[in-house]
Amino acid sequence: MSYDSVMMASDGLPLCSELRILHLTGNATISDHGVRTLAAACVDGACRTLTELRLGGNSIGDDGLRALVEAASTAGAMARLQQLHLNINVVGDVGLHTLAVEARRGGAAGDNGAALWPCLHTLNLQHNPPISEVGVAQLAAAIAQGGLPALEQLLLPAPHPGSAPLMTACSTREIRLQ
Repeated sequence: MSYDSVMMASDGLPLCSELRILHLTGNATISDHGVRTLAAACVDGACRTLTELRLGGNSIGDDGLRALVEAASTAGAMARLQQLHLNINVVGDVGLHTLAVEARRGGAAGDNGAALWPCLHTLNLQHNPPISEVGVAQLAAAIAQGGLPALEQLLLPAPHPGSAPLMTACSTREIRLQ
């Protein structure tokens, strides 16, 4: 699927009022640009019933993750998302920072509905080589502060030297870390 195909598909997303799973894995031409288009469609009302978003192997980097996080921070956009797969991409510390900041904001907000992806139980970020111990530490802090409240499974690249805080945060919340 090319970027142009994503553009056409995103135009049709509002018509898919019961869409639960969107599987776009292995489309390297989608990249950040295509994800920004998808995220904009979600902000405009599409993807309200989406529970699973698979974007592995799409050359998505920090800008793409930022677009998804910003879209999810919009009231109702992707609020039912349970699984987010961004494996085999190029997400790095900047993208994780954006995710961590919004997750912490939602964790600190408590139960007032402001949580980022309040239903997200699986976050797959495996095989994103730019992720370093800096990004892992930011994500650990967000999880420790209650961010991503429903998270049950976190898949990350091979452990980094600074991953002890993440292991502690995940253990405390009984999150499977792989």
